[in-house]
Amino acid sequence: MEGSPRRIRHLIFMVHLWLCAPFLLIWVYQPSVRTEIPEPSFPAIWTLVGVVVVYLAVRTWLAFRDPAWLDWELVFPPIDVAVVSLFIFLGNRDPLSNVALLYLFPLAEAAGRLSWRWSTAVGAMVLVGAALATRGMQSEDPFNTAFRYYFLIVVASLIAALANAGARVLSILEVARDRERIAMEMHDGVQGHLVGVSAQLELVERLASRDPQRASAIAAGCRETTRLAADELRFLVQRMRAPSAEQGFLTGLRQFAHHLTERAGLDLVFDVEGEPSDLSPDWENAFFRTAQESLTNIVRHARAKRVEIRLQYSPQSLRMQIVDDGRGFDPDDPAHRDGTHAGLDGMRKRLASLGGTVDVRSEVGRGTKITVTGALRPKRERGLAAGSSAAANTSRG
Repeated sequence: MEGSPRRIRHLIFMVHLWLCAPFLLIWVYQPSVRTEIPEPSFPAIWTLVGVVVVYLAVRTWLAFRDPAWLDWELVFPPIDVAVVSLFIFLGNRDPLSNVALLYLFPLAEAAGRLSWRWSTAVGAMVLVGAALATRGMQSEDPFNTAFRYYFLIVVASLIAALANAGARVLSILEVARDRERIAMEMHDGVQGHLVGVSAQLELVERLASRDPQRASAIAAGCRETTRLAADELRFLVQRMRAPSAEQGFLTGLRQFAHHLTERAGLDLVFDVEGEPSDLSPDWENAFFRTAQESLTNIVRHARAKRVEIRLQYSPQSLRMQIVDDGRGFDPDDPAHRDGTHAGLDGMRKRLASLGGTVDVRSEVGRGTKITVTGALRPKRERGLAAGSSAAANTSRG
């Protein structure tokens, strides 16, 4: 099952609802139930069954669509409480009816919001709905009636507590993962740039009086390296501020490419196809470093006027293509490996170590196309990405 953690959660919930749907038909045909249901109530019950089937179909469709505007755990629990209460009311109005166990669905769903207030509010809705449907909880066995509804509320509280604790653990793991990713990129990128600038500035200081022209050229290189470091910092900050890791990566990469190409006077086309999904820290670093190396080479050597960056997401992989209309080169020419395009070997080694591929196609006078393919994060790891957003919901309660 592919998609965002939220969409997967909703689909799992709908599967369990559908598993209980046949129970309603069996329940209506039970002799012990039919003898206690007034005959005039059956048309209303069958109408309600039809409405519920349509309701579940609409909810399933919405679960697949997963519209951002729909606050699932806030909208549907009250509706589900009303539906269960209607079945009890039209049925035998017995508070010990097995149908009352279906109240666990809205209680569990409300717990997914990770708000104690909302879970308690839905619990109160269950008690009010059951009381209205069963003539004030009238029963021949008041102790078992009280225990059943007390048990429902306790289980709902337990689910909410476990979900809350799980979300906090996932949030801690997500923070640790982000720290690891940022530390890796700071070490590989910004720190390396600054160390290089520091060494170059020392050389400028020694050459300033003896060879001003060379010192000026080195200082210009330092300026460009400093700009690259600043671009990388913007990339990191953008990813940290984004509501999700995949949005942060895409927005940060787009801004990085925009700043670099704008300074060089290049036209940039940045296109994303498919549904963005989260990358592991290693893969995200590899894609960014490949884009950085490619764009830097284009700016410095290609004499291009236009650059295209395309990211194509599939359920299992991400493909990135970087195309320029520059002067191109011969990839098989050893001179390019030892000189201007030595970074290509670094790209290949970085991607190969992760199981990915880099394909470089270029012809003299006809530009260059670099295609990078890598795997998305395994499904189990993607669940961690939901941790921080789920924990953030705790503030609602």
